Amino acid sequence: MFGKKEKTKQSCMKKTPPPSGPHQNTKAPQESVFDEFLNDIENDMRLEKYQKLWATYGKGLTAALTILLTAAVVFGLWNRYENGKREEIASHFLQAQGLMLEGRAQEALSHMKVLSEAGSKNYQILAQLSKAALLEKTDFENSVSEIQTLYKGIFERSAPAYFKELAAFLYANSVLRQFRLKEMDQKTADDLFALLEKYRGKNEEGIALLMTELKGLLWFKVGNNTKARGEFDKICKNAKTPPSMYVRASITIQAIQDRG
Repeated sequence: MFGKKEKTKQSCMKKTPPPSGPHQNTKAPQESVFDEFLNDIENDMRLEKYQKLWATYGKGLTAALTILLTAAVVFGLWNRYENGKREEIASHFLQAQGLMLEGRAQEALSHMKVLSEAGSKNYQILAQLSKAALLEKTDFENSVSEIQTLYKGIFERSAPAYFKELAAFLYANSVLRQFRLKEMDQKTADDLFALLEKYRGKNEEGIALLMTELKGLLWFKVGNNTKARGEFDKICKNAKTPPSMYVRASITIQAIQDRG
C-alpha cells in the first residue's frame, strides 16, 4: 500500500510541478472567487477516480472541518488525562458531545459549564474548545467574536503546547471562515501567518500539517498563487501526510494551476 501511495505522489508531482520562478499577484481575488475555488475542489474530489477516498474520508477541506476536527481531537486529548476525576467528569463531557451532535445547544452548554468549573485547568481548556466548536456549528455569524476570544484564551495563556497549537489553528481557521465571502487584507493574513508559525509543533504531522494546508488557503485568499502552491506542495511531498489530505492537496494544486 505504501508503494501505491508513493507512486500516486510521483504522478501527482509530474502533473503539478512546483513553480519555477517568483510570481506574486498583489491584488486579492474577488470575493466570489475564493468560495468558487473551494467549491471546485470539493466537486473535483467527487470525481469517479476519487469516489473510494471520498466515501472513506468525506468532505474535509480545512474551511469546513472545524467541528469534526475539534470533536475528535478534544476527545482524544481528554482520554490522556488523569484518572482522579475522570468518572465524575466523563459523564458531563460525553453527554455534552452527544448533545452537540443532536443540536441541543443549550443543554450541551450547561454541561460545558460544569466542565469549566471542574477545577482542573486542562478540563477548563477542553470545555472552552467544545463551547467554541458548538458555537461555530450553531451560530457562527453572531458568535464569531466570542469564538475567537475562547481560542485566544487558550493559546495566550499557560497551557500545554498541543492545546495552544490546536487553539491557534482553530482561531486562524475561524478568521478565514469569517472572510470567506469578502476580501482579506494583507495585514490580517500576515498576522495569521505569524500566529501559525509561532504555535505550530516541531513535527510535520497532525495539527502542523493542517496549519500548512490553512496557510495555502490563506495565500490563495490574498492572491499569491505561487506561495499557495508551495504550501500544498509541501503536503504532497510529506511522507506522513494522510491519504485524505494528500488528495485534497493534489487537487488544490491542480485547481490553482488551472486558474493561472
